[in-house]
Amino acid sequence: MKIRILMGGLLALMMLALAPGLALADGVKGVTVSPLSPRPDEPITVNGELLGPNSEVEVLVIGNGETVDLGEVKADAEGDFTQEFRLPADLEPGNYKVKATGKESATTQISVSGAPGSEAGGAMGAEPVIEARPLGQSIGLVALFGVLAALGLFFAHLPVRHQKA
Repeated sequence: MKIRILMGGLLALMMLALAPGLALADGVKGVTVSPLSPRPDEPITVNGELLGPNSEVEVLVIGNGETVDLGEVKADAEGDFTQEFRLPADLEPGNYKVKATGKESATTQISVSGAPGSEAGGAMGAEPVIEARPLGQSIGLVALFGVLAALGLFFAHLPVRHQKA
């Protein structure tokens, strides 16, 4: 009985310790784009974090041998911004970097697909958008599932005590 209480307390403690690590997306310098698979002449929303307080941030699309300046945006007091830009209509399909440069710089990847106004994916429908999970969140989840697996094995191997009626 004492072992089960101890293991339950240990599990609760580990979950509390891991919980702050699961929300590491905020407070990290970086840039994100939505959607990740836009078409030419389509608007994209660019979010930047911690790129320099009150700085002018230049947003570029780089790839396929060209650099396209989407424009500039003013970051807030924390160096964050959210701005919608339109991709050029003549942008060739392919993989590109979106680079945001203020006092700090960050990049992310997008995959431009199809021609302007075309149906992405044709008869199959739109292609799914897959977003990467932050590294800290992945590590936290792997650790949590490892602890749960270990606890499952531990309890599965405990001897069963039968009580007489």
